[in-house]
Amino acid sequence: MASKMACFLDRPLTPDATEAVSNHCSFEQMKNNAMVNRATQVYTDLFDLTQSKFMRKGVIGDWKNYFTEEQNSAFNKLYNEKMQGSGLELIFEPEEINNLNNNEGKVTTNKLEN
Repeated sequence: MASKMACFLDRPLTPDATEAVSNHCSFEQMKNNAMVNRATQVYTDLFDLTQSKFMRKGVIGDWKNYFTEEQNSAFNKLYNEKMQGSGLELIFEPEEINNLNNNEGKVTTNKLEN
């Protein structure tokens, strides 16, 4: 993925640099990075990152074990409002990986219901 991003940005990377970027962006590295985990921030409407790391398990769909139906509905509403027209679609369900893998890294469907 690092080499694809470098190509997209028209910034070629050496094999060593590609390996370094890939390592730095690995889940394990991100999980242990305080800046990524925003350990001192509290988002009162959704979650408190002082109580739980932002990068928890690296499992798509694990959010269902933590969100109530009310939180999920509030998140979907806010997500749809903020992301409308951006073209960015995130993966929230394990099944969506198939769309990602079959379409050269682009998620083709991801409709959230309110």
